[in-house]
Amino acid sequence: MVLKALVAAVMLLTFAHIVCVVYWTWIMTVTSFGKPDEITIFTSSRAANLVITPFICYLVQLFFGFRLFRFSGSWLLAGICSVLGGISFVGALVDAARVINWQSLGTNMDALYWLTILTLVSGATCDLIITAGLAFHLRKQRALTKISRTIDLLDKLTVWSIETGLVTSINAVVLVTVFMSTPILSLPH
Repeated sequence: MVLKALVAAVMLLTFAHIVCVVYWTWIMTVTSFGKPDEITIFTSSRAANLVITPFICYLVQLFFGFRLFRFSGSWLLAGICSVLGGISFVGALVDAARVINWQSLGTNMDALYWLTILTLVSGATCDLIITAGLAFHLRKQRALTKISRTIDLLDKLTVWSIETGLVTSINAVVLVTVFMSTPILSLPH
């Protein structure tokens, strides 16, 4: 029942995320067409999107952390993923609050650079642990069975875990690398 509620919450948040993106895109491309002074990335729908996204990420990481626990039986792995995901979640919310409030921060927008790095690294590490852990434990389960249909299913789940998990893991690592290699830019006043 808890997993069904978790999936429903992720679906509702994802729907809200999509609505915010579509509305923001509409404002940028249709409503502000021909009015360059009205174009801004700081709209209410963008602000809502900045707050919704960390919730989606954390809930998905919790879901896959739970799946990792079910396969491995290790509370330690699930706990590490929960803590890393929680750090990423809180950091992303703090960063979102800073971006939403950017006008009041003035030139001090880059004051919590370390928090952004910590947020990105903890999210990337959580994704990598989940991906590697699922692939490892699915392969381990495959070695224990002799039923061909079960082996085929475990092979498909392993490939699916690697394909989908590596996309988020590589994306997170690239994001950390780009963020750390780009000079900090202050927002225009």
